[in-house]
Amino acid sequence: MRPIRLTMSAFGPYAGEIQLELEQLGTHGLYLITGDTGAGKTTIFDAITFALYGEASGENRESSMMRSKYALPETPTFVELEFLYSGKQYRIRRNPEYLRPAKRGGGTTVEKADAVLEYPDGRVVTKTREVTAAVREIMGIDRSQFTQIAMIAQGDFLKLLLASTEERKSIFRQIFQTGRYQKLQERLRSAHSALQSRYQECKRAMGQYLQQVQPPEDPAQAATLVLAQQDSLPLSEAMELITCMLQTDQAAQAALKQQADALQKDHAKAIAQLTRAKELEQVQTARRAGIYERRQLLEKQAQQQAKLQAAQQALEKNAAIPGQITQITQQLPQYDTLEQKSRQFREKQRQLQILESTVQQLKAQQSQMQQKLTLARGELEALAEVGTQYEKYNARYQSAAEQLERLENLRQEIQSRQTAAAELAKAQDDYVKKSGKAQALREEFTIQNRAFLDEQAGILAASLQDGVPCPVCGATSHPHPASTSAQAPSEAELQRLREKSDRAQQQAAEASAEAGRLRGTEEALAQQVTQMAAALLGTPVPDDLSAAVFQKQTAIQAERTRLEQEMQLEQGRMERKTILSRQIPEQEAQLAQLQQKCAASEPQVIRLQTELENEKLAVEQLRSSLTYTSRAEAEQAAAALKKTYEQLQAAQDNAGKQYQRIADQIHTLDGQIQALQKQLDEAEPIVPEEVQKTVQELEEKRRTLEENQKHLHFRLHTNRHALEQIQAQAAQCTELEQQIMQIGALADTANGTLGGKEKIMLETFVQMTQFDRILMRANTRLMIMSGNQYELKRRTSAGNMRSQSGLDLDVIDHYNGSERSVKTLSGGEAFQASLSLALGLSDEIQSSAGGIQLDTMFVDEGFGALDEDALEQAIRALTGLATQNRLVGIISHVSELKEKVDKQIIVTKDRTGGSRVEIIS
Repeated sequence: MRPIRLTMSAFGPYAGEIQLELEQLGTHGLYLITGDTGAGKTTIFDAITFALYGEASGENRESSMMRSKYALPETPTFVELEFLYSGKQYRIRRNPEYLRPAKRGGGTTVEKADAVLEYPDGRVVTKTREVTAAVREIMGIDRSQFTQIAMIAQGDFLKLLLASTEERKSIFRQIFQTGRYQKLQERLRSAHSALQSRYQECKRAMGQYLQQVQPPEDPAQAATLVLAQQDSLPLSEAMELITCMLQTDQAAQAALKQQADALQKDHAKAIAQLTRAKELEQVQTARRAGIYERRQLLEKQAQQQAKLQAAQQALEKNAAIPGQITQITQQLPQYDTLEQKSRQFREKQRQLQILESTVQQLKAQQSQMQQKLTLARGELEALAEVGTQYEKYNARYQSAAEQLERLENLRQEIQSRQTAAAELAKAQDDYVKKSGKAQALREEFTIQNRAFLDEQAGILAASLQDGVPCPVCGATSHPHPASTSAQAPSEAELQRLREKSDRAQQQAAEASAEAGRLRGTEEALAQQVTQMAAALLGTPVPDDLSAAVFQKQTAIQAERTRLEQEMQLEQGRMERKTILSRQIPEQEAQLAQLQQKCAASEPQVIRLQTELENEKLAVEQLRSSLTYTSRAEAEQAAAALKKTYEQLQAAQDNAGKQYQRIADQIHTLDGQIQALQKQLDEAEPIVPEEVQKTVQELEEKRRTLEENQKHLHFRLHTNRHALEQIQAQAAQCTELEQQIMQIGALADTANGTLGGKEKIMLETFVQMTQFDRILMRANTRLMIMSGNQYELKRRTSAGNMRSQSGLDLDVIDHYNGSERSVKTLSGGEAFQASLSLALGLSDEIQSSAGGIQLDTMFVDEGFGALDEDALEQAIRALTGLATQNRLVGIISHVSELKEKVDKQIIVTKDRTGGSRVEIIS
């Protein structure tokens, strides 16, 4: 990955928008990022990292802190990066979350974090997470790997250089993601501990199950069981004892079952005799109940015979009811005639009411219409002269509109004059600047021209010899020859200065002409404004024309509003006059129609009143000849008589049926009593008390036997379950012993706890292999930087067998052949070693990340600790690193580097706040 162009806006110490054309630095070699402390040198790498991954390069710099404290509120914060990868150019723009001014309503609002990535083929990916994932896919590395490969931070790698094995393990765990091996170690240790816990739990469970074994009846077996439960008997003998106890109890259980079967047969026979005695007792009870029930039925039969005779007498007493029903039925048609005549009378009565109400409504409408017509005629007469005032208001309204239009034209002219005045002032200022510049260039040319001429005399004087005539004056003596000057320009430089002065003179002349043209325009506009103002506002013309025009416009607009309101009122009166002129004839016609309808309705009222009197008399005569008031009442009376007669008949029938039912019951009961008596006569005599005593004796024996069976069953079930569990736990303990031996050996090996062995964990062993590869790559640089004196080496022997080892680091001094700890190196030597270690780590990470090759990397600080020779060697090593199309950027404020590195990015603090950047290529 090689950056092409980097743009930062309100980012870190950069207040405004800064654009770095990084392509100017070329494709390989060294360049220096230098400047004031705190100016923002490292921020350039932060910006590249933030654009790619949405995070800064350092762990202590969060993206939310990237908003510049020097930026104006309205300046947006973003980073835009164009970069090459595998020959293809990508463009990415990203902004962090920050507060910005709200577009509406004042205050501030949160600008959400966002990102956009453009592919070479035009595809676009948006949103922060999606863009970060796309960058990881393109480059094949994440932010952590990128910062470790592309950014060599001297302080971090000096810490790695001087770290102990434990500290270096933690660092490598983050770099090479070896935490999974640490997790494997912990899992093996936890598995071994868990197996041991399960083994102890298994042994404890066997003891618990042995304590649950119930003692047998045999005293010898019971005593042996006590020894087993006290853990004084081998487990195999304890299990054999329990097996013998189970066999003895099973034989006893079979004997008890035979006794129980014989006892059950005797008990069933006694129960059958007891049941037969109870049945005979029930037969005797049923016979006595039948006799008692027969006496009760005979009494009910006598009572029911009396009820039957009473019902027959009541029916004979009401024998006239059928004739009454017939008479009522024959009069039913006359009730229909009465109802029809009554309906006709009510209908004519309703028609008369409607007609009388209609006449009253017509008379009321006639009165209202007469009043309405009188008012309309009076209102029309009052509006006879309306309409003349409307034309007067309209004329004044149009005049005000014309004045407003002229005032608006004057206001626009005033604005044009103000614009012209501003342009004139700007042009005059431009002329002053260009004129001053032309004057300065003219004076500089005069000085340089004089120096050039003096230089020509010096050149001529250099060829003079005593005794030889001067080619200018002919003198043979030259006591004061002219000398040459180091500051004199060349003829080409003088010519460029003359052209630059001429261009400045031309630009000053053009600026003067433009200022003159604008002055003419401004004066013409001023004269036109004065004339228009005098015509509209009078003389003298007010000083503040804009305010006077606004005041005049406001007054005329208020007058127009008042005239518009008056015109609307006048127009409403005209419309009302038109409406009244149309409505009055219509109302007169409606009044005439109402009068005609009222006159036509009065004869109909008189006719209906006469017909109602006649029909009322006929209805009253017919009603007086009938017993009931209506057909429904007559039908209801007939139905009541019919119901009464039917109830009397039903009472007679029901009494006869009840009498016969009781007689049938007495006959049936006589047969049942005879059958029960026959059963009693034929039965064998049984004494229930003796049979009951036998049943009780048998049940007592059975309860005793069941108690013995339950106790024996409980002991058998408990001891059988205990034996099964003891056997299962014993098998599990055997299996766990094998697993403990296997997992224990693995856990001790992975965790470096094997007795008598070097304390190297599995994770440390993996890191040792990677550390050796890093040291191999690092020593190629360290040998160059140290003049073939120093070489890094991983310590292969442990200091003791108690502490963790494997990642300790020594240094070989080839000048004296010694091997010692890296902590003995001086400050400059330690920087060389840590820089070499960092470069080796960067190469290893690129290799482990799939051969990723970054075309640009940065080295941050640390060069101040080097002397001149060491600095030369470090530059030589970095120059070798920067071959093959790789750019290496050194971030430093060491002044000696400015002389040794040609390409530079210079970061400078501004006094007003913020920083600025310049590229020197």
